[in-house]
Amino acid sequence: ARRILVDVGTSMGRAARFVIADLFKPGEPVTVALGGSVFMRGAHELHIETLRKVIGTRRNPITVVKLTTEPAVGGVLLAMDLFYDRKTPPAVTRRIAGTLKKVLLDHEAS
Repeated sequence: ARRILVDVGTSMGRAARFVIADLFKPGEPVTVALGGSVFMRGAHELHIETLRKVIGTRRNPITVVKLTTEPAVGGVLLAMDLFYDRKTPPAVTRRIAGTLKKVLLDHEAS
């Protein structure tokens, strides 16, 4: 099982490193957000640490963060930003994230 976690972390880290090289200039800081059920509910620390080590590069300073809200929240907020043609206020963002999290947790419990 540990070998699988290392293999998956290595593969994901390599993919992220290639994307970073294509999208960011040398020296530009990069934040890598780990989202989805694999990272939010069941990620083993070995998986995440392997991913961090493989992504690590001298080309760009890297910060790896684990999302605490469902990725769908980002989709809802982006849709609101585009619909209203402005950034959603932080208070509204927190309310939507909390409400959506509760709805999803209630759904999983039923």
